[in-house]
Amino acid sequence: MKLRHLQATACVAMTLVSMVPPQVAAAQQQQQSTAAPQAQQPAEGQVSATQPAAPQAVQNDTTGNPALPQAPAPKPTEPLYLRPTATDYTGSARLFPNPVHLWTPREYPAPRLSNTPRLDDLLKDGKIYLSLSDAVTLALENNYDIAIARINLDIADTDILRAKAGSTLRGVSTGVVTNTLGGTTSTITGGGGPGGTTSAAGGSGAGSSGLVLSTNGGGPLPENMDPFLTGTLEYEHAKTQSSSLFAAPTSTTSTFLGNFNYVQGFSTGTALNIGFDNNRTNVTVPAQYASQNYNSLTPALNASLTATVTQHVLQGCCIWLNRRFIVQAKNNRRITDSAFRQQLIYTVGQVESIYWALVSAYEDEQAKERALQQSTQLASDNRKQLQIGTLAPLDVVNSDAAVATDQQSLITSRSNLEYQKLLMKQAIPAT
Repeated sequence: MKLRHLQATACVAMTLVSMVPPQVAAAQQQQQSTAAPQAQQPAEGQVSATQPAAPQAVQNDTTGNPALPQAPAPKPTEPLYLRPTATDYTGSARLFPNPVHLWTPREYPAPRLSNTPRLDDLLKDGKIYLSLSDAVTLALENNYDIAIARINLDIADTDILRAKAGSTLRGVSTGVVTNTLGGTTSTITGGGGPGGTTSAAGGSGAGSSGLVLSTNGGGPLPENMDPFLTGTLEYEHAKTQSSSLFAAPTSTTSTFLGNFNYVQGFSTGTALNIGFDNNRTNVTVPAQYASQNYNSLTPALNASLTATVTQHVLQGCCIWLNRRFIVQAKNNRRITDSAFRQQLIYTVGQVESIYWALVSAYEDEQAKERALQQSTQLASDNRKQLQIGTLAPLDVVNSDAAVATDQQSLITSRSNLEYQKLLMKQAIPAT
């Protein structure tokens, strides 16, 4: 009975489906197809497993309170062309260059070995009243380590000028002058004198070429891009006696020679050579022999102009190859700027360490003086109590020992304070 009931139900359902119009069936299928993607989309606030999450801005809290304005993002230091002197040693082109100035020597200003007037303003009654900002300012003006780093900037400029002429680089030091006495420790056993760098002594770089190491000079050398002009002027006046009976007994020969040559290379690998040669010869004889047929009596002038252009096709061709030293020299110049900034930062850090070591030594000396005063007063009180008979003699001995210990500590503290003063005078420096 149950089987027959199920068969009847299936027949009724099939009959109802067959009675649905085709348009209604298509609409239902379309609704089901559009509803399927909507069902696949996650609800608001949920994360899809197949789609990446939207990027969100990351806000770093630099103040401890998100409601306050945050600190700006750090900006990296960009290399600049710092110039310690008014002279540009890179040889920048001028509108009307002085050709004589190219061969005149240049005098580099000597380093200043005296202190700036700022130090005299801080000196009162034989004492220097020094704050931290004054110490840093005096170090920037008078410190010899920074003076060494300033010279490296001009040395890097001369390397750029040398590269523009088509020559190889000599290199420049980028070592930071470190180990200033007292900059890293408060004891006399640490540190060294100014002038020693992280790579070599005296402010020099590692090796004879500084930054220019194993890759320097690789490949064909560029042409000499500096114009090279040579000239030769000669004049000769000679009187010769003839050995022939059929010729004039004497003859005078005047010879003038004027040769000029111009050579210049270009960054494309082209070499230009222009030569202009002149030779004038004049032979004269006495007047009585002038009517004879002498070919040499007529002045002879020989002149020639030669222009040669040479272009490298494979080896030594193209701008990017012949200007590689210029690019390297400019990069070295930027590195030298960064090294100079590093030297400033390091020197300022050393001066601050020396300054706070001086402050610490001064406070330690004051504390030792107060401790000595207290122990001395205690020893004096103990002696009075000993005279009265209310204190044992052993306590007086102990108080006297404490006074001796405090005196020894005060002497050590004063010695350390004097030493820190000397370190500060050396770092400022005070000559």
